[in-house]
Amino acid sequence: MNNQFEQPKISFTKHTGEEKQEGKRTAEVKVLSEISITHGGLGEIFDTEVYFGKHPSGKDIIRRFIVKKYFNTTFSSAEEGARNALEKYVLAKNCGLKVFRTFRIGEDGTSILMTAGSLDDKICIGSNSSINMVFLKQPLIKEIENMDAFLLDFFREQLKAAQQGIELFTDNFFFTISKKEPRTVDFVLGDLDNLKKVEHLKQIAFQNASCAENVLSNELSSKNLDPKLRSKFEDRVAFFHKKIREEIRKDDTLK
Repeated sequence: MNNQFEQPKISFTKHTGEEKQEGKRTAEVKVLSEISITHGGLGEIFDTEVYFGKHPSGKDIIRRFIVKKYFNTTFSSAEEGARNALEKYVLAKNCGLKVFRTFRIGEDGTSILMTAGSLDDKICIGSNSSINMVFLKQPLIKEIENMDAFLLDFFREQLKAAQQGIELFTDNFFFTISKKEPRTVDFVLGDLDNLKKVEHLKQIAFQNASCAENVLSNELSSKNLDPKLRSKFEDRVAFFHKKIREEIRKDDTLK
């Protein structure tokens, strides 16, 4: 990997809802290396190795993280893009939605450091990007051990978001997948640029549910599942989509 940061030492500032009012805490870390893995309309994504200092034992503390570097567009500056992402992260986290544990803004104001979903025992793919099983040179998924539990949790997340007045989009999600068969699958809201606070909660709940069905069938299934698994998976997606729509209709907390 090549280090493309102009300054190898950079501070990433952690914010929570309380810290935004009380001030901020910074932790200076050293980005040792990085490699570009993909880019979108607002920025470029890098897989990085980050040095956090030394353990009391004397061993270097090095962790993998993802860094998203925003760039200027016709609609917003790089600084506005990074700040918007951080604000959306705080919103989603405070609403109890599933987000990455780490999400910090760089002192340059244009980059975000976030948890790397891919680890030794699992990989992370995008819901609406080129980062899929084929791109990562992984075999297509043949079996999902926790299929029903995963699908129920995924659709329930759409309802939870709507109850908080949050509209979700197809590119918000990342999926984490165990490397060994049978696979276990989980998800997280990782790309938060388009997440939006809205009203008309019942309407948004139905829209979120349809978004979930689209992501699961047209993205996760078609690009990452073995053909023999797709039919079974999409049948279960349809079942849970119908189930969550019934819950939405009966939910008196939604306007």
